[in-house]
Amino acid sequence: MKKNELDALQMFLLMLHFEFGTALVVNPARNAGRDSWIAMFIGAVAGMILVLCYSSLHRRFPDLNLTGYSKQLLGKIMGTTVGVLYLLFFLYDSTRDLRDGISLIQIRTLNSTPLLIIGLLLIGVAMYVLHLGVHVLGRIALLYGVVSMLLMLTMLLLLSFSGVIDVHNLLPIASKGWLPILGAGGTSALIFPYGEMVSFATVLPAMSKKYNSVSVSLTAVIIGGAMLTEATALMVASLGKELFVQATHPFVTMINRIEVSVFIDRVDVLGVMAVIIGIFFKVTVLFYAALRVAEDIFGIPYRKLLFPFGIIVLLSSLLIAPSLEEHLQESEFILVNVYPLFVVAIPFLLLAVAWMKGREEETKS
Repeated sequence: MKKNELDALQMFLLMLHFEFGTALVVNPARNAGRDSWIAMFIGAVAGMILVLCYSSLHRRFPDLNLTGYSKQLLGKIMGTTVGVLYLLFFLYDSTRDLRDGISLIQIRTLNSTPLLIIGLLLIGVAMYVLHLGVHVLGRIALLYGVVSMLLMLTMLLLLSFSGVIDVHNLLPIASKGWLPILGAGGTSALIFPYGEMVSFATVLPAMSKKYNSVSVSLTAVIIGGAMLTEATALMVASLGKELFVQATHPFVTMINRIEVSVFIDRVDVLGVMAVIIGIFFKVTVLFYAALRVAEDIFGIPYRKLLFPFGIIVLLSSLLIAPSLEEHLQESEFILVNVYPLFVVAIPFLLLAVAWMKGREEETKS
């Protein structure tokens, strides 16, 4: 394996961190109430289909990213148009997730620090890592994989000993019917985070060809989906339906309730640390996706675009909405009404065209 390539474990952990990202900050299935954990499970199952589509396209075009095989399948003009649309999509998505992250950090830890400073630090680190190369991001994912697992295990043990978990808060199941559960599971819980993994169409070409991208991607979704489902069930069981739905950051709110004896409390810093790690990887991957798409469209090495694109993402994250509440409302609307075009419609169209062209070639031969 070449030094600048990612191995299977690095790609798996990169995907796993991406899935956790902002899904732990703002639970995407909260509209399902106490049944959110079921909606998260449904979203993960459906997410396997989406990720299978993305990784199948990569298997057909292992050396090309999203824009590259769009041009090959749809023609130069249409493929470039698709690339421009994805450039805007990845820039917006990284902007939105950066705002989620810096808002959490300001509210929970750095109350007196301006959002601009927090955002500058986060996007600055992302720019530095990407300047070194995506293989460096993979090595960092390997390192922080151990840290994240230790944090999660510690928080799970403390939750168990603190006595805040009440499984009765999960009952009754589907008290308002299955329609709200299926609605949340098939929309927001599916698109966020699994649909956003379309960004890995620009990262998978960096993985060593001796590994199977389909197996790596599906394994990441299965394990990540199981962990997000469990985390959501714990949030509902610990906070109750009302507080879970109303809390701005339910995961951190749950961790904040941990109190063991009289000397272990205020361990919400562990929750914030775990979430910040996920946010960093998610923002960085989305930012990298925007850079690689722009590189393919404009023919400019992505490292030369790091600074201008970083400034665009940083300033946009501050101007995207005047308040966190409006930002969340806007994000929810766009997530359900705009994102399906980029994470479902276009990828499956590309896969269908690739399949038909493959059939034509087989017939001719």
